[in-house]
Amino acid sequence: MAKVLEGPGMGLMKKWGILVPNYVVVSSVDELAKLGEANDWLKTSKLVVKAHEALGSRFKLGLVKVDLDLKGAQAAAKEMLGRQVGSITISQVIVSEMIPHKDEYYAAVKSTREGVEVLAANCGGIEVESNWDRVKKLSVEIGETLPQRPWRSSPRTRDSPKSSPQKSRISPASCSRASRAKTRNT
Repeated sequence: MAKVLEGPGMGLMKKWGILVPNYVVVSSVDELAKLGEANDWLKTSKLVVKAHEALGSRFKLGLVKVDLDLKGAQAAAKEMLGRQVGSITISQVIVSEMIPHKDEYYAAVKSTREGVEVLAANCGGIEVESNWDRVKKLSVEIGETLPQRPWRSSPRTRDSPKSSPQKSRISPASCSRASRAKTRNT
């Protein structure tokens, strides 16, 4: 199964008009230093550096560093790049502006033989793995149409449904199995 990592995912969101922080994906400290010279936001913003790989628990593994200046980001990139985590060698990091926030959310789209599964939770970041019971799943079969923008909240009319259609709820046990399978397949 192909995975869309955070950088390309943020690029898609930006393309669709969703605001995302400035970011760069780099494979060397020298590349980050050159980009730092060319991009003022890297010099003036607080930064976040994350291993840009398809693996869970990055924060708990020390692969997420926050509240850094450019020199700190370069040091974090140097520490992460080339590090071996299981069978994965960290070959890229994503460096982005640190955006102060209270809440984090989790969203994923998984391709299946029947169509797609959209996963969403109001407990993103490092907490999602320990809160699979809060992850909601919407299955969409190939050829099925959804109500226009079911995720966007708007005033309900008399004719609008009370809630978005949801084929099934994902259980903590099935989330755990999916998480373990995802880890094995990366």
